[in-house]
Amino acid sequence: MMVSEGEHPSPGTVHQLQLIDHNTGDPDITLGATCLWLDEASASDSYWSGFQIIDISAKEQKILDAYIKSLEDASP
Repeated sequence: MMVSEGEHPSPGTVHQLQLIDHNTGDPDITLGATCLWLDEASASDSYWSGFQIIDISAKEQKILDAYIKSLEDASP
């Protein structure tokens, strides 16, 4: 995940995240995740961070799985 400007997550912190549907712009998936790592990116005030999902409903997990599959099917 790329995080730019403002406060960035610290490793070990827990966050409530909303993933936005790129077609509608509406929140699509809400989940809890722990930040595992953070690295500065080459752009100013930007960071790469890695998260582990720790809480997601069964319904939203199915939506996420379908989205990930669509990305796999679209890749060459």
